[in-house]
Amino acid sequence: MVFARKIDGKFEVRLFCAEGLDAQVEWLFSVLSNIALTSKGLFDGCRIQVGWSHFVLYERSFGFVVCEPDFDRNPFLEYRESVTSTLRILSMQVDVLNRCGVEGTECLFSEKVIFDAGCIEDDEIYLERNVPNAKVHDSGWYIGPVLGNGVKPPPDKLKAAYVYEFLKLRPIVLCALFLPSKFLVVIKGAEIISVLNGSNKEVWRL
Repeated sequence: MVFARKIDGKFEVRLFCAEGLDAQVEWLFSVLSNIALTSKGLFDGCRIQVGWSHFVLYERSFGFVVCEPDFDRNPFLEYRESVTSTLRILSMQVDVLNRCGVEGTECLFSEKVIFDAGCIEDDEIYLERNVPNAKVHDSGWYIGPVLGNGVKPPPDKLKAAYVYEFLKLRPIVLCALFLPSKFLVVIKGAEIISVLNGSNKEVWRL
């Protein structure tokens, strides 16, 4: 779907988004309206950080179009005229944080997640977050099999993937990645079934 809005009475801004994200689209237009009122305003190439991802505005004959990184190709260099993936995952991440009653800790699509090479397709997996290190693009997250009883495999059995790659590997993983360090998440199939905080207290039970 195409959404269009006149911003600050000057610019028409268009964005392309799948159905079912109307509230998130309205939020994004609100963010753009606020930026338009700043000293820099909206401009060609304007970059807007929003949680795990970001948007870039590109000038067109009618005004601006909002683009997100192209997660199907090379999100570090290429953009697409859509906001669907960014808004959908952001919405899910906010929902998880609200349900757990905690403030989020940043986790960008360009950061890495370490995982047991053989567990991603397991029905049940767990995620555990150590302190992230943005300088080396380390999200702090580790993913392992529930049946492994928490024992991590040797280094040669571990793999690393960028956060955005879980859009294809296991999308539900992305929903939990803004939880703080020391949190543990249990996933069964395509659902989060349990979340434990840093005090080992269960804050979410499906």
